Amino acid sequence: MGYSIAVGDEAGETGFRFGRGSTDYFVYSLILTTDAERLRDQLHWLRRKLGWAEREEISFNKASEERRREFFEDVRSFRFVIRSLVVDKRNLEVDFRRVSKHRFFSFFVTDLLVRLPSGELEGTVLILDRFNGASSAIREIRRNVREKNISGIRRITTRRSHSEVLIQLADMCAGATFREATTGQSYHAVLKDRTLTWHFGE
Repeated sequence: MGYSIAVGDEAGETGFRFGRGSTDYFVYSLILTTDAERLRDQLHWLRRKLGWAEREEISFNKASEERRREFFEDVRSFRFVIRSLVVDKRNLEVDFRRVSKHRFFSFFVTDLLVRLPSGELEGTVLILDRFNGASSAIREIRRNVREKNISGIRRITTRRSHSEVLIQLADMCAGATFREATTGQSYHAVLKDRTLTWHFGE
C-alpha cells in the first residue's frame, strides 16, 4: 500500500572520531502513515498522558526508561509503519570519511528509500528534520532519487522537530533502533509486526 507521508529522523551522527565522541553507528528511521493528522492528534494525546509538557519535545535520549516503554506500548494502536537503516560506520570504506556531512546523510537516506517495499511510496511527501545544511542535503537526495529511479515521492521538505510531532515519533523510533543495534536492548519489540530494519552492507 502507498503512504502519503514519510517522516524521518536519525540517531547517532556522521563523524568518524571513534572513541573521541563519534558514535559507532548511524541509524536513519522513517515512519510512514496514510493519516498524518490523526497520528498527530494521537501523539499529542499521548504526550499529555505520559506527562510531557505541551511544548516539550518527545525525545528518546531525554526520556526515562519507564516513559520509553510506556510510549511504545501506547503507540501500538496508532496507524504507522517503521522503516530503518542501521549503518556500522566502522565497516565503511575509507572514502566515506572524506565526504561532507550532508552527502553522508543524503547517501544513507537514499539507500533506505531504495529498500522500501514496492508501492509504499505513492505520491508521498517526505519530511526530514531540519538541520544546518539541510537544503544541500535535500538537493543531494533529489539528485540521488533521480539517479536511482526512485518513484513515488511527490515532494521533499524539512520541518523543525519542536513543531512537528511526527518527527518526534521518528526520533523515538530511530533512538530505539540505535539502542537495539548498540546494546541489544529493544524498546520497540511490541511494534515488530510493522517494522522493517536493514543493515547497510548486508
